[in-house]
Amino acid sequence: MKAVILASGLGTRIRALAPDLPKTLVPVAGKPMIGWILESLKKRNLSEIVITTGFKAEKIEDYLRGFDKDGLPPIRTVLSDRFEDTNYIYSLWLARDFLIGEDVLLIHGDMMYAPSLLAPLLGSKRSSITVSESTVPSPKDFNARMRDGKVISVEVRITGGDVRPCMPLYKWKADDFAVWMKSIDLFVSEGNVKVYAENAFNILDGKLELWPVWYGDELCMEIDTEEDLKLAEKLLA
Repeated sequence: MKAVILASGLGTRIRALAPDLPKTLVPVAGKPMIGWILESLKKRNLSEIVITTGFKAEKIEDYLRGFDKDGLPPIRTVLSDRFEDTNYIYSLWLARDFLIGEDVLLIHGDMMYAPSLLAPLLGSKRSSITVSESTVPSPKDFNARMRDGKVISVEVRITGGDVRPCMPLYKWKADDFAVWMKSIDLFVSEGNVKVYAENAFNILDGKLELWPVWYGDELCMEIDTEEDLKLAEKLLA
């Protein structure tokens, strides 16, 4: 299994706090977000970690050179040449050749989560995503629409009795990941690169099975704003 960390975005909503840093290097309780993520990946039997980069990519490279990699597999970075005018669907597409044929743990580089969430996710025998037990949809982050116990779409700003908050922390089986990448290929070939990669999953309308791994009160959130940052630090404390 490989892990891919999507860290190529501009992070415009949090840029004021650290204008010269890529979002994933913004410190949370004194440690960059990507540092927390990498620590959680130690000794997980991964064969490789692929990190997509873009804005201020050289700063991520500098950080990785100084990071204690004991317990980690080799790390590869993939630079997006269009980070300013594309969403992460494009940077994930650029990394495809290093991921196809493998089970994939996919993590957004602006996430903070309890490392304990990885055990049930990695242990799942099916393609899975972390889904909250809460029945209140998130007003700004991803939500999962459920049908017959499975996740049929992952979107923002959706509501309904079949909707649960979720986070972009995935475990993809190799065959399912390949199907998703074929859909992503179609989006990229049509120049549709300013959308979420999840859009390419949603159009499959349940044909690709994605199952929930439930979480409750554990830390599991994206850091998009200063308010998110303060909340994450409070939860960590």
